[in-house]
Amino acid sequence: MLAYPGNTGFTYFTSEIGRENMKKLLILVFTCITPLLYLCCSSYERELTELEKAFIINKLKSMQKIAGESIENGNVLELFRAVRTQNDISSFAYAMIISPKGEILAHNDPLKATKMLKDETTQKILEYRDSSNMLIQAATYDDRNVMDYALGVFSSASPDKYLGAVRFALYTE
Repeated sequence: MLAYPGNTGFTYFTSEIGRENMKKLLILVFTCITPLLYLCCSSYERELTELEKAFIINKLKSMQKIAGESIENGNVLELFRAVRTQNDISSFAYAMIISPKGEILAHNDPLKATKMLKDETTQKILEYRDSSNMLIQAATYDDRNVMDYALGVFSSASPDKYLGAVRFALYTE
């Protein structure tokens, strides 16, 4: 299909040769652009995931440090300070500190504090007991899929004394 501006409105005329060439051109354009768009978008998603992962590691380490000191000192207000989050994270689900028995010591939603958790995700966290390597698990929260990140919390005075775990989760949908 070709157009020329010789008339007041564009006059279109077609020929069988023009249609076939246009089809071939469109197929060529779509077959070239589609993979490029996929590569651009998928690399952006990987970069965003790495950025979120770095944020989560920093957040967990910060929570872990505050939680260890606060649990040992019995400072409940500091525990709640540790789970405060930034509102600009649209995929944020929760941040919490749990005891070795699964009780929520602090939560970004203060109404959830003191609740006992008995779910499979929590049990794996309590068994994991690692303070340097994150445990990453897919889970559900408020009927939505989340990725749960956790680190163990140990006493600074007695490194073998397990004090609980810190958890941070992002919605995956």
